[in-house]
Amino acid sequence: VHPALMLVNDGEGIRITGIDGAILGRREGPYAQTLIQNPYISGKHAQLNYKPGAGWSITDLHSSNGTQINQTLLQPDVPNILHNGDTLVLATLHLQVKIN
Repeated sequence: VHPALMLVNDGEGIRITGIDGAILGRREGPYAQTLIQNPYISGKHAQLNYKPGAGWSITDLHSSNGTQINQTLLQPDVPNILHNGDTLVLATLHLQVKIN
């Protein structure tokens, strides 16, 4: 059992529960219905993964408008570890990272 990952934007009423291997995008993945309203998020924007010993990570999938962690733009295809309290930005959507 791994720690639970939540991506939260209370202002927009968004609460995403992390699923290992899940795609974050407007057209693909389990969160498409949540993200469809944001035209700047790519159809297949990023992917969440969990690795024992390393924790949760996010990988940008060559998105049009980029993925950022704490204002650092991620390179495509490179997994980046997420930490509790990080600010994750998918294009223009700001999400608070909660891991417990």
